[in-house]
Amino acid sequence: MPEQRLIWPIRLLCKLSGEDPEIIFDCRTDTDVAGKFASIGILVLAIFVLSFYSSVHFLINLLNGSHLIALTIGLFWGAMIANIYYLLLFTITPPILRGREHATHGVPREITTENKVLSRVSLSFRLLFVVLLAIIIAQPWLVTLFDTSRWIDQSREQYRKEFIRLADSATLSGDSLGITRQQSINRHRIDRILSVNNFYTRKVQLINSHYPLSWFVTFVVVLFFIIPIGLKYQIRSKSNFYEIKKALEEHTVRDEYENFKEQYITIFADRFGISTAWYESCIDPPFNATKKDDKRLHTDQQELLTKIYDNEEDSEINKYTVRETIS
Repeated sequence: MPEQRLIWPIRLLCKLSGEDPEIIFDCRTDTDVAGKFASIGILVLAIFVLSFYSSVHFLINLLNGSHLIALTIGLFWGAMIANIYYLLLFTITPPILRGREHATHGVPREITTENKVLSRVSLSFRLLFVVLLAIIIAQPWLVTLFDTSRWIDQSREQYRKEFIRLADSATLSGDSLGITRQQSINRHRIDRILSVNNFYTRKVQLINSHYPLSWFVTFVVVLFFIIPIGLKYQIRSKSNFYEIKKALEEHTVRDEYENFKEQYITIFADRFGISTAWYESCIDPPFNATKKDDKRLHTDQQELLTKIYDNEEDSEINKYTVRETIS
């Protein structure tokens, strides 16, 4: 019982890694695989927490304190990022079923090379997408960790002077008293706008320019996104997990295929009274990677025409008619 309680959270974490816990805890699978998949699951949870906090922090600053809306949208955003990442972990799973082998076996070498190049380009784009996503998610964390108050006041004053200069240059008509009154109104409006603006984007710029440590924090967040992918590739090359998964999935596919053939024969026999069998065009059903050799002898159309017509002269005449019709 204590072992079951201990293994339950590990199984849940393994499920978050994008693989089946039943295969991970199979007696034939290497024992160290469970720990690696559990680590991937922990990192996926960490990505959810990072994304959730990042979006909530940004929205609270954007909406000036609307916590309920920020929490709702942040929960949705964190779940969306975690699901996108969860899908990414599925896409880097190696080919399992034998039906996919025809993409590399029995095709010209240049096509196989092209497929490998395209696969690497696709993986590179996915990694770049993950890195970009991690960098974006890291920025609200930087605003939380690093203080920019000493520079924000200066930036606010610079913006104020620039806005006042532009407003004054636009106020050129009317008497001096009217111009002075309009300038006073403009200054009041500018001060009100700047007082409610927290300069969130400017804070991010100041942090990245004044705190070299911020780049290390961003790098750590990127690692949270990259390490699970590296762990999955390590499992591919240094354990028998995917070999066990391949054997189990092939066994499942074969069983389902045999059940389908039995149901196919039963339906025709019971409903229509017809004795039939499922035709298999390949030598390795149900994966169908290799076609059967067609050993039937094929003759030209003259033999068929000779059998149709009574004499050789009629068959010879109709031979040209058939050719013209086909063309």
